[in-house]
Amino acid sequence: MTKRLHLSAPSRFPHEKVHCFSVELFAVAHLTREMTSNGEAIAVKLDGLEIVDINPKGLENSLECFMTTTLRLAVLPKARITLETLTFELGKLFTVGPTPISAAVPNNPAVEDNQIKVFLTIS
Repeated sequence: MTKRLHLSAPSRFPHEKVHCFSVELFAVAHLTREMTSNGEAIAVKLDGLEIVDINPKGLENSLECFMTTTLRLAVLPKARITLETLTFELGKLFTVGPTPISAAVPNNPAVEDNQIKVFLTIS
């Protein structure tokens, strides 16, 4: 006995019943250099997170707490870039890598003018 498979045409999503909304979310973070098991790395540290005007206020506070905890414990620790990854060679002539922090370069990487700037040394 042979069974036939009947495929129907895809149905349309009932977009007329969808209620659209927007959520405004603001986060403040900074970059740091830290030691990891794989060597020195650039990491993102969350300073604060704010959801704008969700009622009741307890729901807004709970969502902010949940999102902050999720970012700090699960997402951002995996979003590190090791400095070894930023170091590369151009043939056998040059090695390019992040500049060590010193009095001349106190912030490396630096966040300025809506940009992330990483200063490199060529040797």
